[in-house]
Amino acid sequence: MKKLTLSKEKAVIINFIVIILVALILSVAGFFLITLRSRGREVLRNAKNVNLALMNAEIEQYGRGSRIFDPTKPDNLAEGVKQEVKNIAGVDGDFNLTSFDAAKGRVTGLSYFEDGFFASYEYDPQTGDHWSVSYLLKLLDFKE
Repeated sequence: MKKLTLSKEKAVIINFIVIILVALILSVAGFFLITLRSRGREVLRNAKNVNLALMNAEIEQYGRGSRIFDPTKPDNLAEGVKQEVKNIAGVDGDFNLTSFDAAKGRVTGLSYFEDGFFASYEYDPQTGDHWSVSYLLKLLDFKE
């Protein structure tokens, strides 16, 4: 019975190739995670800009005798507010007002969507502001 043996030179070459492949895979994964995190921070900044623009729009609407909040609309925003906020904030994403404190004229909930990212904002009087950003990955898409 023959034993299969590799020469030391072949073993070194195989080890070197394995190390290079592992390093390459880890580098690509690290780059992807860094890029994803960086883009997530950019989306968070855009969502915060939308929140500030909504505060500004609320002050303007209040001066006109109305509010930005309109529960009869799908996005809960009064007519023309969404486009005004997009212009002020300079964002490309889409957003919805999820909750609003009419007594204080304050946005207490906001959803922001951009390029597969979802940013959500909630305000709680006891704990303050809470922001979260998620990356949404579409795995399957069925059309019938």
